[in-house]
Amino acid sequence: MEWPKDLLDIFEEEEFINVHPTQPKATIDDRIKAAFVEINKWYKTNEREPSVDAERPERSYAMQLKGIRESEWKRELLRHLDEFNLLDEE
Repeated sequence: MEWPKDLLDIFEEEEFINVHPTQPKATIDDRIKAAFVEINKWYKTNEREPSVDAERPERSYAMQLKGIRESEWKRELLRHLDEFNLLDEE
């Protein structure tokens, strides 16, 4: 949708100079993808899967990975981000 120029011109006026559009909220898919990217980074650095017996943040990564593996739709959502075949490990 294209906004009319006279409407857009309103945002150039002094009283609206600090008005900005709100940022879209992250969806559940966005949050799951971000979490999996962090798990991939952790795996790349440590060359092993995170352990549930470890301290934070490793334990958090292990629990997130477990939850992802238990959900078919999450595995399919993340398949293209799976650099280390983490989704297929059990």
